[in-house]
Amino acid sequence: IEVEIERHTEDPRKESYRPNLDTLNILGEPIDTKHEWLERKKFILPMLSSSLEELKSQIKDGKQPGDSLGLIKPKEIKKFVVKSVARDWTSKQKAILKQQNLFNETIKDLDKIPYKFSFSFTCDNEKCKGHTLMIEDWEICELYRNCFKKYKNEETAVQKVREKYEGFIQNHDVYLILGTTKKDHFKKTFVIISVFSPKKAKEDNNLSLFCT
Repeated sequence: IEVEIERHTEDPRKESYRPNLDTLNILGEPIDTKHEWLERKKFILPMLSSSLEELKSQIKDGKQPGDSLGLIKPKEIKKFVVKSVARDWTSKQKAILKQQNLFNETIKDLDKIPYKFSFSFTCDNEKCKGHTLMIEDWEICELYRNCFKKYKNEETAVQKVREKYEGFIQNHDVYLILGTTKKDHFKKTFVIISVFSPKKAKEDNNLSLFCT
């Protein structure tokens, strides 16, 4: 897509812009996932940083805000973590949900997911002591909602989400797209805003003949 944007003057993060949705233009078909997501990698992988430690080290102050968006490939993902959280929205969250969205459509009532999903991982950095970051990705929320709708059982829905994301760890090259919030940017608090997970490249056929 292409769209006109203007700087978000009340947000110190350098990537923060407001889109003018009246100028939104679709340029072509969605980029496919052929050849282990080769075409998508051309856009995503140039963003790669060596570690979360590197991203945090760039954030100084208002003159050196660093990046609020980043991409890392964990050295090791140790665990997919599920924790129970409050089942009801806070008053502040309810007020936000009552507001209109970017497309001037009224937001429908949204069931709160009573679980928090995270990845526990290490970076390829000698200073890394390990991280556990929450996955703030709408896809994982919708996956849980769809599984709960299908199975009518929270435990089963959580297990299906776990199976998919643990499957990423086993069968995919997992990259984490990270971001900060406006409120906590200078606290260097990152969350996982998306998981980029192309399948691992297939082994060369000649070599695989000798593998056990």
